[in-house]
Amino acid sequence: MKEEQKTKDQLIQELNEAKRQIATLRSVPQNQSISGQGYEELRAERDKLQSLMDGLAATGIGVDVIGADYRIRTQNKLLQDTFGDQTGKLCYKSYIGRSKPCVPCSMKAAIKNGKMESIEMRGINGRLYEVISAPLLYPDGTANKAIEVIQDITERKHAEIALGESEGRFRAIAETAKDCIFTKDLECRYTYVNGAMAELFGCRLEDLIGKTPEEIFDPESAKIVSAVDKIALDGDTADEVRTLYLGDHEYVFHTIQVPLRNINDEVSGICGIVRDITDQKRAEAEKIRLEQQYHQSQKVESIGRLAGGVSHDLNNLLSPIIVYGELLMRDFGPDDERRKYTVEIVQAGFRARDLVHQLLAFSRKQTMEYVPVDMNKVVIDFKELLRRTIPEDIQIEICQSTDIRTIMADVGQIEQVIMNLATNAADAMPEGGRLTIETAQAVLDEEYAATHSEVQPGEYVMLSVSDTGYGFDDETLGHLFEPFYSTKGELGTGLGLATVFGIVKQHGGNIWVHSESDMGTTFKVYLPVTDKALVKDDTCQDTATELKGSETILLVEDNKHVRDLAHTILELHGYTVLVAENGGEALMIFEEHGGAPDLLLTDVVMPEMNGKELFDKAIENHPSLRVLYMSGYTKDIIADHGVLDEGIAFIQKPFTLQSLATKVRKVLDHS
Repeated sequence: MKEEQKTKDQLIQELNEAKRQIATLRSVPQNQSISGQGYEELRAERDKLQSLMDGLAATGIGVDVIGADYRIRTQNKLLQDTFGDQTGKLCYKSYIGRSKPCVPCSMKAAIKNGKMESIEMRGINGRLYEVISAPLLYPDGTANKAIEVIQDITERKHAEIALGESEGRFRAIAETAKDCIFTKDLECRYTYVNGAMAELFGCRLEDLIGKTPEEIFDPESAKIVSAVDKIALDGDTADEVRTLYLGDHEYVFHTIQVPLRNINDEVSGICGIVRDITDQKRAEAEKIRLEQQYHQSQKVESIGRLAGGVSHDLNNLLSPIIVYGELLMRDFGPDDERRKYTVEIVQAGFRARDLVHQLLAFSRKQTMEYVPVDMNKVVIDFKELLRRTIPEDIQIEICQSTDIRTIMADVGQIEQVIMNLATNAADAMPEGGRLTIETAQAVLDEEYAATHSEVQPGEYVMLSVSDTGYGFDDETLGHLFEPFYSTKGELGTGLGLATVFGIVKQHGGNIWVHSESDMGTTFKVYLPVTDKALVKDDTCQDTATELKGSETILLVEDNKHVRDLAHTILELHGYTVLVAENGGEALMIFEEHGGAPDLLLTDVVMPEMNGKELFDKAIENHPSLRVLYMSGYTKDIIADHGVLDEGIAFIQKPFTLQSLATKVRKVLDHS
């Protein structure tokens, strides 16, 4: 088309003008002679009609006059250029190429009904045309001709088809999309929503159409939605991640909104896509949490390697310091100034020993003596000590489950967990409060394990320690179990909770903490259950009071300081002591000595032959030989030498005068 196609109203207006011109020509009576001024006026009207028809041709509109007999009376230039001069020929043959009149026919309908009619027709040239026919009425209201306005609408139809296909594709995409898709008008009322959005809101599509954000969301969420709408209405693209509430549920949405524009490039509404990323955000948060736990475990491993690397040498050094200090204290009277100095030395040795033990416990390398344990009994037996330790203005409550199973644990280490958690709670209640210790049976299922790293699904005994103190903020909670991170400033070592963490992990358990500022703190320890039965307490009654003996002991230790120290302790308690520096020397003593020693006291890790290998060789000829292993190495190294199996006697360096004498007597009496 040469120019922009005209609207139907414009065509009708121009058609009416053409009809008026023709009516003027028809108003002249037939067989009446026209001359002079009247003839000139008639010719002027005819010229005006021709100009109108030619003008329409210039704008891409064809005009013709067709009689009731289907013959073309006249055409404007556009129709002549398109179909050729068809004056006097049948319209349906000339324009469409048919052998019969069209059904329906707008010309016939216009003459019959006395009003304008329109149809669409496919031209002989394959193009699509809209035809508007108007009757040419005589003064008596009859008509046998019609004037037609014909416009090529091929491109418009193609555009409409393309638009329809495009709209169909849009709807197909929108209705199958899992994301919410919508449009809004200038008042932010929903004009379209897809099925995903209706499903999210839990309603029908028609329940959302025409609604504003204020009619759908709570006031706070509506403000957020309206703020995003305003960005798009101002002509910009909104790309926002916002948290909204739908009913009682919190959602995180990623919203992209763009302005819709009309033909004049004016903003006429909004089109938006909303994606529910709530689960994604939770997964990201969980990933961050797990990564933090992973980094924390790496810190633990690093400190464990450090502790393990120095523990052996430190323990060998601390044993002489502690024991020789204890021996010196025996020589000084209670008023001797030197006794006070010696006490300080011994106490410093104990503090150093405890520091090494705490580091090993935190790094899960502490040597444990596991036995079947009733957690209820541990808590009750420990309550009296707690009462003497915790300030009197703190009320202690014990809440025990009547039905809990046995756990495998080192009682001393579990007591240390309770003590550390209790004293930590007491520090959080400087003005008094309530300390609650609770036991219960718990089942941690696969769903729980999926959101808590290192948790194995199964049955556990829960030990809970709660306080009513000041609590911790999120920043502090993130560092709570880190070594040397203290919540008490310079007053704390930062190893209390780190030690608890290590002991719990070494028992195959888990520990979690819930706390809010000024709302108190709750630690929950989960320890796996066992099917093993409790062991009756049948320890020797005189172990703590009578530690002397007359038996023969073979002492094997490669460190001279520890060897001399152990030799001194054993001789002080009446034993006959045979001494060897290594396994080879020990085997020679077995051969040279008239009878087998009563006890082999040997270090675990030694050059050439370790303690376990020495004992295995010795019992080939002396099957009744008893053994007590000792070591300053960490659990993982000792375990590789097979001396931590159930029923094997072991003492951890650094030992004290009392602990070594007690252990030796116990092994001799009960092996």
